[in-house]
This record gives sequence, structure tokens and C-alpha cells, in this order.
Amino acid sequence: MKRQEFNWQTPTEIESTFTIPYEFPRQIQEVLIRRGISDLEDFKQYIEPAKLPNPNKHFKDLEKATKRIINARQNKEKIAICGDYDADGMTSTALLVDYFRKIDINVTPIIPSRKDDGYGINESIINRINQSNIKLVITVDNGVSASGALLLAKENEIDVIVTDHHIIKEDLPSIFSLIHPSKTPDESPYKFLAGVGLAYLLAESIAQKTSTEYQLGFARDLFCIGTIADMATLKGANRYWLKKWMKHLKNTDSYGLQGLIGKSKLKNKIITSEDIAFQLAPRINSVGRISEPSLILELFLESKKEKADKLATEVEKINKERKLLCKTTANEAIDILEKDNLKLNSFILLAQSHWHQGVIGIVAARIMERYNRPTAILTSDSNGTLRASVRAPKGFNVFEALDKCKLYLEKYGGHAAAGGFTVKAENISNLEKDLNSHAESWLISNTKRVIKPDSYIKLCEITKDFCIKIQELEPFGQGNSKPIFWTRGCNVLRNQYLYGGCQKIEIEQGKTIFEAINWNNSLAVNLPKKIDIAFYIDYDKLIEEDKLQITLCGIKEYKNIESFNINNRRYKCSKTNEGGLLIENEKGEELTFTNRCNYNEIDNSYIKSLVYTSISILGL
Repeated sequence: MKRQEFNWQTPTEIESTFTIPYEFPRQIQEVLIRRGISDLEDFKQYIEPAKLPNPNKHFKDLEKATKRIINARQNKEKIAICGDYDADGMTSTALLVDYFRKIDINVTPIIPSRKDDGYGINESIINRINQSNIKLVITVDNGVSASGALLLAKENEIDVIVTDHHIIKEDLPSIFSLIHPSKTPDESPYKFLAGVGLAYLLAESIAQKTSTEYQLGFARDLFCIGTIADMATLKGANRYWLKKWMKHLKNTDSYGLQGLIGKSKLKNKIITSEDIAFQLAPRINSVGRISEPSLILELFLESKKEKADKLATEVEKINKERKLLCKTTANEAIDILEKDNLKLNSFILLAQSHWHQGVIGIVAARIMERYNRPTAILTSDSNGTLRASVRAPKGFNVFEALDKCKLYLEKYGGHAAAGGFTVKAENISNLEKDLNSHAESWLISNTKRVIKPDSYIKLCEITKDFCIKIQELEPFGQGNSKPIFWTRGCNVLRNQYLYGGCQKIEIEQGKTIFEAINWNNSLAVNLPKKIDIAFYIDYDKLIEEDKLQITLCGIKEYKNIESFNINNRRYKCSKTNEGGLLIENEKGEELTFTNRCNYNEIDNSYIKSLVYTSISILGL
């Protein structure tokens, strides 16, 4: 295996004159300004988001839905909640079922099986609901693509309240009410809500009308988990609520969630968005992927600690099975690709009938990460068709690629980074040919994955106080990615492989020694003795102790002389023995600067850009 190489794009010059008014280190100020914080109002809204507006003014059907549910409560009607088998769908379902039961609403949950029912509400589920004489259904995290089921519900005089955040691709039949982010005003803070956010919004609306807000504690816990797990954009209401409630997760009253937190080894720490994304969410999703999602619902709704602990143990067992399944399938896929040193296609497409449908998305992501190519992993579905999950590097549009190949597909969907489709076996060859053709031109200019650090920092500047300031930028996720820092000239002292497939690399810069964790083994193949690194800063605030480390996301060999292009012209830059800056063009002509005072006196904008680029690349 070759060491993975990156196209490093070091930070450009900051043109904003805005200065962060509080005592944030220079590096964090640079992160904020590069993310669009341009004035005091932006800064305040980012650090402490303003109180949210009345949601009834943003969702025209919310009031109507609230009144219908309250009437059902008063009349002792039974309500069906129809969710989905991913973490967003399961937390949404658990949220409403738990809250409804606490306020004496007769409710029955329905989560479709991935294997037997497929995605979301369907005609079969409506028929079962009708046979149970239920006349009110609430969908969570699904519904807008179920026209047939909604039409059947109307024919049987069943009121349906659809709460969903997926794209509405078709005209919906007449339904009782629709609560969907796309129906809000353009600047609405509710625009980014996932299914669990909409479920919470509905519960809160009912609570305000029935004076039962005190019953919403667990609903807020589930909101945090479902929102992060679904990779919802962390802006607006999502950021406001997460900053307010995520810190309380470790003190949850739910025995089921306590058990899950314990199995995830998060019991003695402040739970962060990363803990949810990499520990809690995968455990929840593993059940929906390879087992029955009703287990997660049972776990979250269990009121006895002993039973909840047993259910958490069962979830942990399934998660270990899922991990093994993922590892085995990914290794098989890699063996196929690297057998006989075959040339990789621009678009990787692999199919094996025995691969499990529940893990092909994870495997597609791993193959995509390893080879930096759009990847489709296929397995047998039914009636001679195959089902696929697709993942792609940043910059390649999955949905656009599938749309151009729709002639060969039975069904398809997705967005820029991910998607899925079903295809007949006889169409795979033509499909692969077209996908390759579509990916070829993109790959020419994207052979290396881009890594774009936010700010340069020396290892000696990474302190506990610095990390505490970074935490004020939390929660991290979609729309608010964790800052990437970089530094130069680190000596590699030790490289140790740990259990679980990661490496611990001990590095030294000046008098500072740090432990760096690396989860991507292809980064550290044939590691040079002196390296430049890009990394995330991790700070776990444990009850017993504070733990500080860095996690690598990019490595390159340290060079005294670096090269760069501006306006298709090639330049070299280096640090002089006196600590100044030397820039050389292709003709060998040189510019020399002895200190920073010289830089500030430059009037020529082109030379100024040369200087700033050189300073950035060299970490001066």
C-alpha cells in the first residue's frame, strides 16, 4: 500500500477587518473569520444563538396537527406512530411514543423492517392500521414519498399527519397536515431540522398547550442523538437546541440511554457531538441495519433498569456483529480491487450476492475513502435485481451521476455525497460503463483528496485553555465542521499500532512532544522521519481527569523548500537562515524579506499574495 497523498490547500489571506472581541487565540479567530463570521452580530449568534421564533408562524399546519392530537387525547383515541429503521427514524418514534405515554395518550409504534417492509409507511402498514380501527397516524422521518399509502389512508378515513424532512419529489394526495422544513420561510431557523427535530417540535407544541413541558426531558436527549446521527446541518434551531441540551445527556433519566452510554464507554465524560456520531449513533443504526429496529424502541422505552441493561447488552452484541460484517465485506471488496494489480476504474462498482444489505453503505464509504473514487457496492435484492449504496468524495455529485444513467435503473435517489439504486442484473455492464464515463473527467483534476487546514499552530500552543476555547465552537458536524489545524517540521519518535486498527504516533516539535492518533493506516505508510501534519485537536473532559491529544487527518514529508502556483506560474519559497523569507520564480529571480515588518510595507498586490502564500505554506 502506498502512503495516501493529499492536495494541501493552506489558508488564504484574511481580508476581513473584523476582530473577535473576546479573548480567543489567534488561531480560533482565524477559524471563525474564515467561516464567515464578519461582524459582532454574527459572532454573538454563533457563540450564543438567539431564542427561536414561534414555530407556528413558520409551519402553517403545526397548530392544526397539535389540536387534532389533543382532541385524540381527550377522546381516548389510539394513535399510530410510523417511523423508520435508521437512527433519526428510531429516535423520532421513541420521542413521540415516550412523551405521548407520559401524558396518557394511547399510542402504538410502527417501525418498518428493512428486510420485510422496506422504507417508511406503505399500503400494507395502512391496512394493518385500518384493521386496528386507528383513525390517526403520525409519520416521523418519512411519508412524503408514500403517495399510495397516503391515498389509501384517505380512502379509509384515516387522518395522517406527515412529519418528514426528505425532498418532496411528487405532488402529495390530500392529507390532514404536513410539517416539513421546505414549507417554512427562506430564512427560517427551522429549515435544517431532521425527522427527530420535527417530532420534537410537535411534542413541544402539544406540551405548551397541555402544560406538560416537564415531561420533555428525554425528548430533548433523543433530539440531540437523532440530529447528530442523521448528519443534519447544525445551524438555526439545531445549533440552538444542541448547545442548550447536549451537556445534559450524561445525566439522562432514561435507563435505556444510560445503558447505551455505558456500553459506549462514555459514562464518565461530557458527551460531545463526536461521541454521538462515532459511538452512540453507530450502535443504534447497527440494529436497524442487521436486526429488528423494534429492539431500539424497546430499549429507549424500558422503565426498569435491569431489563434496560440487558437490552443494551443485546444492542452491543449486534453492533459487534455489524462491525465484523463490515470488516469482512470491506476486506473482500479490497481483495477484489487489488487482485492482480488491476487498474482501478474511475467509478468503482462491485457486486456480490452474499453481501448484507445493511452494511453496503458503510462499505461503500470505506472503499471511497481508501481510493478517493465514487463507489457503488451492490448486493442481491429480489426478482433478479440488485440493490446498491453509493458514496462519493467531495465535489462529485452522486444524484447527478445516477440521474444521467436512469435509463438502466429501476429506482434511484440520493443527494450530492450519497445515494442508492436498484438495477436489473442484465443492465449492470452498461450502467458501469456510463458511470465510469461520467467520473473520468472529474477524476482527472481530483486524483488527490483535498485537505484544507483552517489555521497554523505550533504544538507548544496546544494547551488545556486553548482546547476549552475550541469547545465554545461546539457542536461540530454538518455545517460546522471541526477545525483542522496544521504544523510543520515534526520529528517522528515512535509509531505504534494499537488494538482496533489505529496507530499512535509520538511526534516532537522543538521541546514539545505529543501523542497523535491515526485511524487511516494509508496515511502512515513508509513514514518519513520528519513530517508536516494536519490534525484535529481532541479534548475529553473526564470526571477523573482531562485528556488532550490530536487526531491526524493528513501527513506529508517535511521539505525546507516548498512549491506553489499562482496564475499558472510556479514559485519556490523557503525560510532563510536568519528567519526571513525567500521566494524564487521559474527564472531564478529572487525576492528576500528579512522580517515581518517588510511584509506589511508591500504595496504591490501580486507580490503581497506571493508573500502571504509563502508564509502560509511555510507556517511562518
